[in-house]
Amino acid sequence: MNISDTIQPFDVELEFWSDDDTALLCIRHNKLTKEHWKHVYDEHKESSPKSEPDERYIFSEYHKDKNEVVYWLDLDNDSYYVTKSLGGERLDSMVRSIALAGR
Repeated sequence: MNISDTIQPFDVELEFWSDDDTALLCIRHNKLTKEHWKHVYDEHKESSPKSEPDERYIFSEYHKDKNEVVYWLDLDNDSYYVTKSLGGERLDSMVRSIALAGR
């Protein structure tokens, strides 16, 4: 099973459209996604003890003009892109649909 298959529509929330072509969305971590990226958060906190990564969400941007979806973890003072390991037609389609429904 791909880690993205564990994410359901109720986990995805549109935050806002920053312009006509870009939507920011938050995907709530579930138990499996949190475990999957735990090492990233742990390593970052160890190397940057004063940082406060947001461990609640995987963040996503939908770029309407390019029909592209990107995903990342917010590590406070850095971003860790997870598009290659998370993205896929099912999740990308879900994110696009939720973003466009919120316009």
